[in-house]
Amino acid sequence: MTMDKAGNHLYLERQVILDSDPPWVLITSPQPGVTFAHPEITVEGTTEATARLFLNDEDVTLQNGYFQRMVLGLEGMNTIVLRIIDVAGNVYEESIIVYVDTEPPFIEITNPRAEITTVNTPRITLEGSVFHDGVVTADSVVLNGVVYPLTDPTAGTFSIPLYLIEGKNEIIVEVVDGVGNMATQTMEVWLDTTPPSLVLEIEPTSLTGGLMTSPAPVVNITGHTEAGSVVYVNDILLTVDEKGAFQLLYQLLSKEETSIISSSTDPAGNTMSIEQNITHEAESTVDVAEGQEGQAFFLVTLIILVLAVIVAYTLVRMGHRTADEEEGDEASIMVELEPAEVEEAPTETPEPLQRPVPTARRPQPKMVEEPVEEDKPLSDQEADVDIKADESEQEGSE
Repeated sequence: MTMDKAGNHLYLERQVILDSDPPWVLITSPQPGVTFAHPEITVEGTTEATARLFLNDEDVTLQNGYFQRMVLGLEGMNTIVLRIIDVAGNVYEESIIVYVDTEPPFIEITNPRAEITTVNTPRITLEGSVFHDGVVTADSVVLNGVVYPLTDPTAGTFSIPLYLIEGKNEIIVEVVDGVGNMATQTMEVWLDTTPPSLVLEIEPTSLTGGLMTSPAPVVNITGHTEAGSVVYVNDILLTVDEKGAFQLLYQLLSKEETSIISSSTDPAGNTMSIEQNITHEAESTVDVAEGQEGQAFFLVTLIILVLAVIVAYTLVRMGHRTADEEEGDEASIMVELEPAEVEEAPTETPEPLQRPVPTARRPQPKMVEEPVEEDKPLSDQEADVDIKADESEQEGSE
């Protein structure tokens, strides 16, 4: 009530409502603790129509109390703060924690190991984990399109039996986290159940009666196998080249049977083995001595034969020369005696001599191939001259 100087009174009556209650708000999205696979987060809800709304300190226009606003979240945890002020000045504030996860889930394959791409058994177990930094990043595993739950959800591990076919097998492992992020791993596993080829050659050796023997104390082992295989000879690791070839010099036991076991293991684990028994048969000292004596006798005999041939050849040559000289001397004597005998011969015909008619001496045959004149029969006169010449030679020698 108020009154002026004249005494007039004015009565003013107003109704005042005391409001000490904070404004209300209903948030329909997002739910606290939810995880988004993208950074865009939509905040939606309703509050008092006459109130003012601030979302992360930004003024939001209300439509009869309804609001909707998009905020950008960061990777990881995000806090959204809503502050509402009603007409009485009462303030209400609410916070919501949400998460943003745009990273693909973690996946680790522990079996088969990455370096093992070939196996020799058709059944294997695919093992792995989705646990990373203390968090299980997925709740299931998809293997070649088939969903498998985690074997241990707390530890985030899985173990799935897998059957392979001979040859190439493609394995596709997928894991999806709670917000839809996916991780994929693809691997190839080959099934090889065939042992590798293994070919050996041991020299020097010979096979007699089913037994392998070697005259040498050291044998040379060469062979060929599948490239990439591991080769052992009696626990000795050999080097295999890119073509699968290998070589080894091996000492045999003296006069005993030596067992040589060679094995080749391919990358899949298949093994091929070959066992060979070899006996070292060294030549005895008696055999060696006898062999040496035989060789010496042969050499001596050969030398004697050569010398005999040389001596015989020399004698033959000398005989040829002597025969030629005698033939020349006889010819000269016959030439000197024949005229004298002719002059002293009587005119009357001599009585025939009662002695055999000699034939002229023939020269010794020569080694060289020369035409030899045939001996002609001597006449009586020539024969008589020849006989006289022989008698004169005998008298001269006496």
